[in-house]
Amino acid sequence: MPYEDRLGRVCGFLNFEEIESSGSFIRRYFILDHANGRLFYYMDNPINLPPAWQNPKGEIYLQYVAMVSDARKLRPKIPYCFVINYEGRRYYLEAEDEKDLFEWIEALNNACKITVPKSALQDGAMEWCAGDLSQTSYTTEIAGGVVCKLPVQEQPVDYESDSSNDEETLSSGKISPSSSMSKNSGSSTKENSITFNCEVIREDSTKHSFIGLKCGYCVKQGAVRRSWKRRFFILHEEGLSYFRTEHDKTPIRTIPTSCILEAREHDNSGSHSTSRDNLFELITSRRIFYIQCDTPQEVQSWIDAIKNLLKMRKCEERKSMQHPSSTSYEEGCGQKKVWV
Repeated sequence: MPYEDRLGRVCGFLNFEEIESSGSFIRRYFILDHANGRLFYYMDNPINLPPAWQNPKGEIYLQYVAMVSDARKLRPKIPYCFVINYEGRRYYLEAEDEKDLFEWIEALNNACKITVPKSALQDGAMEWCAGDLSQTSYTTEIAGGVVCKLPVQEQPVDYESDSSNDEETLSSGKISPSSSMSKNSGSSTKENSITFNCEVIREDSTKHSFIGLKCGYCVKQGAVRRSWKRRFFILHEEGLSYFRTEHDKTPIRTIPTSCILEAREHDNSGSHSTSRDNLFELITSRRIFYIQCDTPQEVQSWIDAIKNLLKMRKCEERKSMQHPSSTSYEEGCGQKKVWV
């Protein structure tokens, strides 16, 4: 049964599968240290161990935990089993009983959430840093619409979540924003109001220039490791592209408009439940992309923009069927498309 010690840490014994997929569970003593952002496990309660053995046998960084959930359906032979999805692998643990199971899941999920102290925010500030990060690398997360910068522990370089092994290639071409970026004279300073001049390079070496419909930073979940990474998205007539930063010229991936079926707000009560808010789903013919925005308003803005793009595409398809030789200007859907 988990309990709180005098330091406010959640402690207790769990059976732990230390070697992945071994099926062998070993009893370990766990300490959930929320203040340090880590889950430690020991051979026994450190109080009962000699000084030479009081160091933790292992630790899990909470900032890399994607989700903690009930795993009894995944491992039916292990009663009261739950799983921690962490940096490309799954840690399976076994609780004492059902009450113990749900208490540990709730405690771990709550500890993995990012909270921003109100005292740390200035009036109107939209960014919060965990100390001085000028001389160290950091990761960026979103909490309540506030950009949070947290120090990163040294980890092996991970290319898998955005490599071809992680996400299927959905486009035959590449898209690159040109070096010139222009803003409308009446636009605001927010990212979604920036207008990009974009250039699509097809396999036949032809080029088409057009104006991006919407762009901005969002957080996307990978397909294999389920890790969340902040990416720069551009919605354009050819589809939705995302980059590591807004300065990159080559996208990590482009999702063609022809593959996009629907965009809708994420339902946390469904099978793919998560502790993150402000999520929407981009449903394609091959998979579902889970994308997190800064605010609920941004979620709705992206959904509306994608729906308008799909509506424009359908109108163009109907018009091309009625008039095979279309003109340079297409106004049947309330949109103008100019090829240069």
